Amino acid sequence: MAETEYLTADDLKRIKTTFRDIDGNGDGRLSKHELKRACKTMGVRVNTEHMATMMKKMDECGKDFLTFKEFDSFMRDLLEAQAVEDQYLKNVFASMDENGDGYATSEEIAKALNIPPETALELLRDADKNGDGKVSYKEFAELYRNKVE
Repeated sequence: MAETEYLTADDLKRIKTTFRDIDGNGDGRLSKHELKRACKTMGVRVNTEHMATMMKKMDECGKDFLTFKEFDSFMRDLLEAQAVEDQYLKNVFASMDENGDGYATSEEIAKALNIPPETALELLRDADKNGDGKVSYKEFAELYRNKVE
């Protein structure tokens, strides 16, 4: 198992272990239901559209299961996409967090995005779940992912 640019040897091992653990009857296949459980077990964020596309591909092939090879490819794609998205969000957040304190204020957001202060304040209110008047990376990422999904 070779590491990739975004996936570690542990990630690749987890794919194999998850497949084995979820494949309850040991037939070397995952049903659609098992695939959903596997994604949840792996902690992979799968949007409805991506899952529907995978299910459609399974149906087009005339089968209602994934082999390990198909599951491995699917999970690698999802994990890599998730890693790329995470890095992107970290970079965007870092560009807003001008003073590097781990939070973005409405002033920093306005400046980074070149938007009016009122618009930045609205964005901050949408993201600020704990009401501290600033946005942490976690709050920012959650807002982004909820808007995208």
